[in-house]
Amino acid sequence: MRRRATGIGADGRRGVARGLLLGALALALGGQYLLTGEILLRREAIRSWGGHHVTGALLLVAATAAAFLFGRRSRWALGPAAPAAEEVRHGIPRGARPFVAAAAAAWAVALAAYVARGESLLCLGAWAASILLLVVPLLRAPGPRGFGTTPVERVAVGALTLVAFGLRHWRLTELPSAVHVDVPFMGDHTLALLDGNGAEWFGIAPSEHLFTLHRVLGLGMELFGRDQYGLVILGVLAGTLTVPVTYLLGRELFGRLAGWLAAGLLAVSYTHIHFSRTLFGPKATFLVALSALLLLRALRLGGAHRWALSGVLSAFAVFNYDSGRVGPLVVAALAVWLLVRDRAAFRRTLPGWAAWALGLVVAFGPMLAYAVRDPRGFAGRANVVVLWDELTYEHSLKKYDADGWVELLAGQTKQALLAFHSEPDQSPHFTLRAPGLSPAAAALLVVGAGLALSGRAGPRAAVLIAWIGLTLLLGAILTSDPPYWPHLNILLPPVCLLAGLAFAELVAVFLGSGRVATACGTLLATLGVAAVGTANWSFYRESVADNAETWLRIARVVRPYPAGTPVLLVSDDLKADHVGFQFFCRRQPFEDVAPEALAGRLEALVGPAVVVLESHPELAAEVLRSHPEGRFEKVGREGGQGAPVTVVRIGGAAPVAGGEVPAQRWRGWLFLSFLAAAWATVHAVALGRSVRPAGAAAREVPPARTGEQPG
Repeated sequence: MRRRATGIGADGRRGVARGLLLGALALALGGQYLLTGEILLRREAIRSWGGHHVTGALLLVAATAAAFLFGRRSRWALGPAAPAAEEVRHGIPRGARPFVAAAAAAWAVALAAYVARGESLLCLGAWAASILLLVVPLLRAPGPRGFGTTPVERVAVGALTLVAFGLRHWRLTELPSAVHVDVPFMGDHTLALLDGNGAEWFGIAPSEHLFTLHRVLGLGMELFGRDQYGLVILGVLAGTLTVPVTYLLGRELFGRLAGWLAAGLLAVSYTHIHFSRTLFGPKATFLVALSALLLLRALRLGGAHRWALSGVLSAFAVFNYDSGRVGPLVVAALAVWLLVRDRAAFRRTLPGWAAWALGLVVAFGPMLAYAVRDPRGFAGRANVVVLWDELTYEHSLKKYDADGWVELLAGQTKQALLAFHSEPDQSPHFTLRAPGLSPAAAALLVVGAGLALSGRAGPRAAVLIAWIGLTLLLGAILTSDPPYWPHLNILLPPVCLLAGLAFAELVAVFLGSGRVATACGTLLATLGVAAVGTANWSFYRESVADNAETWLRIARVVRPYPAGTPVLLVSDDLKADHVGFQFFCRRQPFEDVAPEALAGRLEALVGPAVVVLESHPELAAEVLRSHPEGRFEKVGREGGQGAPVTVVRIGGAAPVAGGEVPAQRWRGWLFLSFLAAAWATVHAVALGRSVRPAGAAAREVPPARTGEQPG
């Protein structure tokens, strides 16, 4: 029997409990307005704090406290009811144990081969075999499969995913107009790795990122073309797929309504859209979110395949970007939480934790040997952005005008905590004068954080708190110049989930938890996401539509010319070996030409060419005297500052009509479509053949609506 929890305290004072929750929302919205001048929708960049920042921050603290008190007073149940513990199996099935032993042996061979001779075919082959030997037999083990979604859910989430893909893919190589120089830098290093003869997979590349990151980027470039599109397209796909994973996470944690709003907010988040388009973080975010989903389902339903796959995905997240390193730490924090708060549950799930650790270590493979042998090298750029680095420490002290660690950490903490509400990104990769969340999402986050901190949600909220807290600690408070969103965009799924929790609880308390209330809540969430998304997209598009640097504007004009067309660059600032030119225009050889040497170079020129007068526009007349057939084009500068760049095409040079759209892109999409169809077929066959244990407790229990209390 189930009874509805109305959010009323044990003393029955319904009005007080409702007042706390409604007051928390009102305080959060008021604080958001005082901080940014906006209350629900993001419409313009933040220009200043305006003098009300202290009051606004205090209102956010008060909102969190009110939501916390509501959570402590209410009798609310979050998420699905757990099946009986004795009928859930967390250990490795007997039939799979020989394969697990073989996986361990293959892993040992890979590790030994790496230590003895470095990377080789034996090392890589044994590493791949160890992962397959571990995962494939476990996937065949009997037990509940699938997520229990209804056809309506699948259609709705599928439609939302298509919208998310459109927002991330539309005009992919044109929006944002600005591309930070780190993007062609990563592309150039990836191409060098692809064109080289080395077999590097483990260790730090010359870019100071892991070789595995470049291997993944290289896969996208081999499938879709060796250009900007191929470099970033896998990030677009990973960012898109994070949306349905976030829905399933919210459904697993707090119910369908919370998952729907969380997925919607993530789909239209301008921060997540931006980083899905610009390389840094989306793949690690997707892998950490999927790993968390499998882990939470393993805690509830058991299944060694879920535990082991969660560990494997945690390792892959580390391989893809530095921020992915928070994944194993979040899992460790959840294990410690269970050990302290519910030792019986921890002992019961101990075989599962062992399977998770085995998956992590096996997937980490020879990288473990590299990390142990050279921990500083494995840390990569983290060595120079942490506060205990001497230069970073001195820079941060000057930034806050601080006298020591106490004032420094206070300033860092303030910047980190207000990253969602009022502090704009401090990195050159985002460039939006806006915080990481829209005002409505930020206000709901405050309420959701208070509810989660109240402790009523148990390990389900603990994993989100650990995910957010550890990311803020390691990626903001203890690193330079927070909020630095390339480090922090990995926490967008959990903050959207907390916003979804707050919304679902508001619906349950004020509308109830029946079908009508749920339908009304779903409609409100859909309309709200549509309004927030429209404002977010308009704000984002207007903010990044024309902010490219001068070198990139030149590159975009030159890139469509046929391969081999020489480019003569006359500039006092830019050089032909600029990494942006080398990546975006590698088909056209650039050459630095001094102003006084231009006339002689033009006389010696044979065939079509392009002359770029980034400096000395007065030389245009000299080009015209030498080549009267020359065609002129003006290229604006960033922000409209300074005289435009003059580009002259001579000798019959002409750009390819429509630019370059490699046929390889279509081959890449066809290949991915084939893989998706194959996966769907195998998944359907696996579901059809899976054996479900007898007993109601072992069956999957659908997520309860927030507000329902088991009887």
